[in-house]
Amino acid sequence: MKIDRQQLNPILSQWIKWDKDLAACLRDIQLKLLYDRIVQGMNYTDLAKTYQSTPKLIQEIFHALLLRIERHCPKQTSALLKELNAELEAAENGKRKAVQTVFEFDRIFLN
Repeated sequence: MKIDRQQLNPILSQWIKWDKDLAACLRDIQLKLLYDRIVQGMNYTDLAKTYQSTPKLIQEIFHALLLRIERHCPKQTSALLKELNAELEAAENGKRKAVQTVFEFDRIFLN
């Protein structure tokens, strides 16, 4: 089964809001930044305007946020968020026309 990114955004937003692992390792402002970047698809310039900072600083903060998630959350969680962020960065740099992620849910991960 393949799901388009636009169909997945409501699921991602609820997951970010209610995930216990993310809530345990991140503060509210960090969760808001993660939501704005991953679900809303905001670029670093727009995030800098929203949070009254520079795009370079927001980018460094977001990469530090991803490292924190990598250390405290399951590997699949951090891998998915890194992949989504990489696609957004590629779209910002003009390497891809638009973010067209298709997720495959036919893989099974054993705990």
